[in-house]
Amino acid sequence: GLGVHRTRWVGPSRPSQTLTAAGAEANSEFKSESNAEDTAEIRLLYSHQDQVQRLPKGASLLASSDFCPHAAFKIDHRVLCFQGHPEFTPDYSRRLLQRRISAIGEERCRQALATLDQPTDEAEIGRMLLAFIKNGG
Repeated sequence: GLGVHRTRWVGPSRPSQTLTAAGAEANSEFKSESNAEDTAEIRLLYSHQDQVQRLPKGASLLASSDFCPHAAFKIDHRVLCFQGHPEFTPDYSRRLLQRRISAIGEERCRQALATLDQPTDEAEIGRMLLAFIKNGG
């Protein structure tokens, strides 16, 4: 999958509750700037052909979509995984797509590039990752 994709959180309406042991401290700071009115959904940049087909033993599913059934998961308080790329920016994705157009194909590249003006939730995921590390999952 390439470009911005929407994914639904699985579980509580406030996804940070599933990602932090301490809960309240992280949740008091939790707010999506680009998706503030719908915390049941997350938008991330994707740039991959491979994805997790089966959850590892002991994993809890956190987010899913038709496009990516295992979009995010955690294992206990030690592992937190996202199939999307919260570290990517639209500009980086644009340059990556343009460099790989011959491998990707013009039509797929055009479709992915058309999604890059949509807001993404990388800042939200960044806060969640920091809370996960700080609070031990």
